[in-house]
Amino acid sequence: MASSMIHIAVAKLINEELKYDENLLFLGTIAPDISSILKRKKSRSHFYDRNSTTPDLEKFLMKYKKYLKRPFEMGYYIHLYVDKLWEEVFVKDLIDMESVTLLNGVRIKVKEKDAKKLINNDFSNINMDIMSKYEIDLSLFDKSIRVPKIYINEIPDKKIKMVIDDLNDILNDSKKAKTVLLDTKNVYSFISKTSKEIIKELKEMEII
Repeated sequence: MASSMIHIAVAKLINEELKYDENLLFLGTIAPDISSILKRKKSRSHFYDRNSTTPDLEKFLMKYKKYLKRPFEMGYYIHLYVDKLWEEVFVKDLIDMESVTLLNGVRIKVKEKDAKKLINNDFSNINMDIMSKYEIDLSLFDKSIRVPKIYINEIPDKKIKMVIDDLNDILNDSKKAKTVLLDTKNVYSFISKTSKEIIKELKEMEII
C-alpha cells in the first residue's frame, strides 16, 4: 500500500478543487491505517473483498457516498482510491514476472511480498522529499486536533488519534538516504495522475 505521505500529497492536490478543511481531510486520509496500528486485518478498514487485497470502492460508496461532502470521510475515500491504484498500477508496473529492476540497473528475482518490503523500506527515504515538493504542512499533528463525529464504522473512532502519533513516529524515523527501488520522479508522477483521476471521478459523481 502507498505511504502516509503519498496519501497526504494526493489529498492536498485534490483539495485545491475541494477547498475542504485540510486538517480533517488529512486526518481522514491516514485514518484507514489504524488497522495496522491495532494489529488488525485490513480487510474491514480497507473494504477488501474476500479474495482481494485492493479496496472495493463501490462497496465503500454504496455505504458512505452521502458523506463525501465531509472532509474526514472524503479523506478516507481518497486513501482507498490511492491504495487501489498503487497496487493495481504502480506496484504492478514495478514488479514484472517476480523480478524488479533496482535503481542501480541490476535486475533481481524477488517474490512480490519481498519486493513490497523493499518499497516500504524506501518510503522512509522519500518522505521528506514529498513533504518538500508538495509543501505539506503537518503542524496539525503538533496541536490538539478536534476529531469530528465519524460516520465510518469500520474503524474505532475513539482511537483515531493513534494514527497521528504513528505518523509522527514515521516522520521521526525518516532519513535522507538513497532509495533502492523507488524513483521519486515515478512517485511524483503517480501522485499527479492519481489526484487527477480522483478529481475526475468526483466531478462525475457531482461532488465537485
